[in-house]
Parts: sequence; C-alpha cells; structure tokens
Amino acid sequence: MAVSFYRRLWASTNGAGSFSDLTLGLKMTYLSLQSRSVSIPTDEALCVSTLMGLDIAKVTAVPPLQRMNVFWRSFNSVSASFFFSRAPRKLLKPGLHWAPSSFMQCEDSSSWLGPPRLSEPTKDFIHAVPTLLAPLPGLLFRVNIADRIERKILTKGSVFILQDENGSWLRVYQEEPWNQGSVVAGTTLGLAIVLAARCNVYENPNYHSHVISNGFDPGATSPGVLVSRRRTENGIIHVTGLNHVDVRLLGEGEQKLRSMIRTSLRDANISHDTFIAIETEHDSSALDRCLIVAWRLLSNEEFSGLLVAFAGLAGISDAFKDLVEVLIELMAEDAVNGDCCDVQQVAESQQWCID
Repeated sequence: MAVSFYRRLWASTNGAGSFSDLTLGLKMTYLSLQSRSVSIPTDEALCVSTLMGLDIAKVTAVPPLQRMNVFWRSFNSVSASFFFSRAPRKLLKPGLHWAPSSFMQCEDSSSWLGPPRLSEPTKDFIHAVPTLLAPLPGLLFRVNIADRIERKILTKGSVFILQDENGSWLRVYQEEPWNQGSVVAGTTLGLAIVLAARCNVYENPNYHSHVISNGFDPGATSPGVLVSRRRTENGIIHVTGLNHVDVRLLGEGEQKLRSMIRTSLRDANISHDTFIAIETEHDSSALDRCLIVAWRLLSNEEFSGLLVAFAGLAGISDAFKDLVEVLIELMAEDAVNGDCCDVQQVAESQQWCID
C-alpha cells in the first residue's frame, strides 16, 4: 500500500501534512481506504495505524485478532457520529461494540461515518473512548415493553408508533442490527431510543400550507439507535445498542387521527384485554363495544375526513366497509400497544454511554 500517497492526500486536504486531528484523520483515512482491500485482514490495523501516525509498536505487541481493538483504544476521543455508524462489521470487544472493525469494503461514507452533522470534527461532538460517551437527545419508554411487544419491536422491517409526553406521535422504522455480532444486553431497565437530532419540528417550511390538502405530510426525521438501558449512574444512562432505527414525526393529520382514537378508546375503557377477548374468546359484547366506538368516530365529520385521507394514502378505497376495517385495525394497534408505547423526550444534554 502506497503510504506516501495517502500522506500526500492528507496534506493536500488538510494543509497540515500530519495526523494531529484524529477525528478528521479517521474520516480522511476511511475515505481513502473505503474501496480498497488487504490480502491478510489482520494487517489492516497495521495499515490504518501507520496512516494515522499512531505508535505501531503497540499494535504489533498484541495478537493479530486484537490489533483493531488497540487501534481504537489509541484515541482520547472520537466523533459521536459513531453512535449511529452502520459499518457492515463492528468489533465484538466489550466497550468497543460501537467501533467499525474495518475501514474497507464499505462504499457508503454516510453509513460508515454516521450522520454528517455529528461527523464533523468539532469540539461539540467529540467524546471519550473506549466506551462512547456523548450528549444526545432521545426517547425513554415509560413502561418495560418486554412482556408485550418486544419481539415485534426488535424485528427488522417492523414499524411501530410511539407517543411522547406532549401528545406528539412518532413512527419508528426498525432497521438492521446495531452490532452484527452477539451482544448480550444484560440487566435492562427498559428500552430507549438514542437520536441524532430531536424530532419535534416539521422540516418543510411550507408544511402548514400542505396541511389544508391532506394533513399527512411527514415531519422531522432522525436516525436513531434502539437500546436497552442497563443502569443510570451520575446522570449518565448506560445502554447496550440493539437495532438501528429511523424515527419520523407524523404529519398533523395523522397526529389528530391517532389522538382521537386513543381518547375514544380510553373513554370507553377499551384496552389490550378487550381485543384479546374478541380474538380468543369471540366475545360478542366486547366486539359490540368496539363497534360502537368506531361508529361514533365515523360519525364525526372531521375524523371521517382524516380517515379517508389516511386510507387513500395506503391505497384503500373510501367504501364504508373498508374504512371500518381500517379503523378497527388502528384501534386494535393502539389498544394492544397502549401505555407500552408511551415515551418521554429527554434533553439534548443527556449523557449516554453506549456499548
């Protein structure tokens, strides 16, 4: 590998000709090597350590399979963007589960480096290693959902709905595992989502003019990591990463639709058990109670308009029978999830320690 070439590349980009800025150095090294390969995988740590100007003797002093661990532990700080790195392979060493195990064979720089806002080498987003500690916004699940919907919530491709303490609704898209190896969560206090940015505003400056048409334009979105909370110590929440997620604020129309459904269900004392009784016991009285709530909602002109728009976006006709089926599905989803999908927004200054 032509080391001198990469040193010249660094010098021409940074103007300094050195690797003193480790954060920018990591970024430039990745961009230089992302499409390259080595014949012996364990030699990669030697290559990147040389390019970064690190003490190569420390890297060669350990067995080959541990070299990349030593490489990452050489830094005092790295970018908080590594919370959200989607590198195809990460280390399995406790304390370093967030760290990519390779700089190579990953063409998508935004996936490897994480969100651009957090990957810039500024002091605001530089945090300690080996465990990654950073102030970031997030969502805390108020109830431990393990007994009800954790299996669904941890399945790639699943989608679930959350509501925060201010009544705002969020849609969460479950994506690939945060670490591709087997990471044991240990004792958990419940689930949380660490966010790259808060999802409490609408991205489109003309959003409210669009609400008039259908009210379902999406709001702000943010990459996130679904985590299990292990403990809270000195104000720091210690977590284990589970899955990457994408979190999106629902449009105002769907916000209102879901809030009206939830209020109606709670006023009628319809819960998870009600739908279980309908499904397993064929309880006709429970079904009648649900149909009465559905009828009252459909009799509300504002609600029926929102439901027609919601169904239309899903390619469902506005025939009464189809609308009733859509509504019952929404009611069942809300009743089954219930308080389990209530979350609390945490401040951007909240410190998270992830492994």
